[in-house]
Amino acid sequence: MSFNKKIMICLLLVLAAQALVWWWLVTPKAMVVLRQEVATRAMVQSRQIAELRPLQRSVAAGDIEAVVDLVDDLYANSDADFIVIGDKQGIRMAHPIAERIGLPIMGGDIDAALTTGAHYLSEGVGSLGRSLRYITPIKNDQGDIIGMIKVGYLIDTLSQWKRLYWAPIWIAVITTIAFSAMLTWLISQWIRRGMQGMEPQELLQMLDVKRAILNATHEGIIALDHQNHILECNHNARRWLGLSERPLLGHPVGNIFSSEGFCDAHRASVADQMAQFNGHAVLASRISLAATNGGCVISFRRRDEMSLLTEQLSQIRQHTESLRIMRHEYANKLTIIGGLIQMGKSDSALQLINTHSEGLQQLVDRIARVCQLDMLAGLLIGKCHRAMELQLDFGLSADSTISRLPPRLTEEALCAIVGNLVDNSFAACHMGSGKIELTIIDEGPELMITVCDNGSGIEPTMLNRIYELGITSKQTDGHGIGLHLVKTYVEEAQGYIDLDSEPGATTFALYIPFPQPTENKDVS
Repeated sequence: MSFNKKIMICLLLVLAAQALVWWWLVTPKAMVVLRQEVATRAMVQSRQIAELRPLQRSVAAGDIEAVVDLVDDLYANSDADFIVIGDKQGIRMAHPIAERIGLPIMGGDIDAALTTGAHYLSEGVGSLGRSLRYITPIKNDQGDIIGMIKVGYLIDTLSQWKRLYWAPIWIAVITTIAFSAMLTWLISQWIRRGMQGMEPQELLQMLDVKRAILNATHEGIIALDHQNHILECNHNARRWLGLSERPLLGHPVGNIFSSEGFCDAHRASVADQMAQFNGHAVLASRISLAATNGGCVISFRRRDEMSLLTEQLSQIRQHTESLRIMRHEYANKLTIIGGLIQMGKSDSALQLINTHSEGLQQLVDRIARVCQLDMLAGLLIGKCHRAMELQLDFGLSADSTISRLPPRLTEEALCAIVGNLVDNSFAACHMGSGKIELTIIDEGPELMITVCDNGSGIEPTMLNRIYELGITSKQTDGHGIGLHLVKTYVEEAQGYIDLDSEPGATTFALYIPFPQPTENKDVS
């Protein structure tokens, strides 16, 4: 049975139970009220008739015909089932059935009225059947009891009245149940739509699958509602942000960790943007949930993992490129040396070998004197070989020197900065006439890095957007990332970039501060 049908049946059973309980409680009270109303009617009529002077005189005189005529007139205007008049001996003087006049009154409940003058309500079986009647003595002017009057209503009449009174109530009950059934169906349909037409077991399975997917995903994932309250947070998000295993559902994200405004459900969607979560550099994306009541889903990875992967790929690419260049260069050299030896010019071959070895050693020695950072030195050697292959003039300025880094700048980030800037200069310069000069100076209050080239320059329309992710002047895919990463690394190190570009002269100048020593002043 579907969940929708179960909801309907449960609600209808509740309604039916409520109706039965209501019937069980109300029916006895309704009968009591009805009996009280009938008893009051009988009492009022009985007492009023007993006070009629003509009736008192006729009963005292034993004039049965006068009594019958008077009672007939009264009976025509009364809703009672019977009005019985009896003399002091209990003999009927008036009765709905004329043949029974002159016979003793049945029921055995008139003695108290004839002997003590009491008036009272009685229920018993008479000649007309079981009835509820009120008995009142009839007295003369001197107060003597001369007879009695009995005004009554048959129990069958009470049952008919009960059915008449209950008919509107039953109609109201049936209408209410029908309306409730329709409302129950609408509620069940609303619940079904809210459950996307699925059964509870399917929802539980989907919830388990969703949690498993979240926890199996390598990225940290956090879901927020439109008030920036946490809806979901997977294990990797907790681990990378250093959050405990306490429940986070419903807590404002700003009370759990700092994100410098990135975790805001009211901001637009972004992809692969550098951010700071709890002081950790992350590469994060934010997807708005516009189709629901608002909110967003944030996925992120620690940038150190991304940087490690990028660095590994970069190093592999650099080593591959350097080996390819060196293989090509040495293949040419070996071809020349082999030709000289075949021609019998061994001295010339030896001289070529010595010249090439000295040139390579001079390049390594010069970079080693300027750069005390191993990764950067390896990068520069590779770029020198690449420049020679491209027939470009690439070199370090004479005043370059670097042996230390600002605390917010890693050597991996520095290699990424220098490598991207130099590669861009290579791409902008013409083969055979291109000239690129790199300057790195760590003396003074800041690290200065400049890359100058005589290439084609940057179009003026792109100067304001050159650092945006995906913006590039190249026509091939896979570009538009390098300068974005350069700007991100520099800003994270609290530095800044100056760019001056025109056709034939482009200069990138980067300035990253070193921490300044605090001056202690004696104020004593």
